[in-house]
Amino acid sequence: MAAQNPSLSDVSKAFLAVPELRNNGTNFELWRARVKAATRTIGNEAILTTPHTDANFDGIVAAAIQGKLQNNLFMLVNTLTTCKDAERQLFSMKCQTDSHIMKHLDDLELQYNHVTGLGRKIEEATYINIIIASLPSSYRPTIDALSTSIDTQNRIGAALRTNYVPVVLTSTQVISSSITSSQ
Repeated sequence: MAAQNPSLSDVSKAFLAVPELRNNGTNFELWRARVKAATRTIGNEAILTTPHTDANFDGIVAAAIQGKLQNNLFMLVNTLTTCKDAERQLFSMKCQTDSHIMKHLDDLELQYNHVTGLGRKIEEATYINIIIASLPSSYRPTIDALSTSIDTQNRIGAALRTNYVPVVLTSTQVISSSITSSQ
């Protein structure tokens, strides 16, 4: 006799201890561990990596997991079905106004983490270009000044012919300069 699938009530109880995943992902490791523990409790941790034979059971567990996402993260995940969709959205994100720059950078980072979490590798230089291209035009002078400064520093270092290691612009520096210029 085959084992029965857990009921909606059993799944709901198993997911009570799972915290809501924060938009910025700071509690991701805890959230993932709790989701794994919850699926173990209902007797099917494999459902996280392989489809179950019962579509209704899959739907119940998917709903329980999605219920542990903050609303805008849920909307983001719920509308994207493939890595290609998530990547397309990342490359097309734009911040329309200076007043929303912090939210935009958070959303951009969230989408970047989502894409890389799906297994897509995005080089640091590409991510920098995504960030820069997504910023409002009012940030162009700040980005130009930062790039010019780094380029000048690298030229001076190369001219001195020492063991100078060229400075490379990082996504953290771009985000930091964007935040600073918005204040």
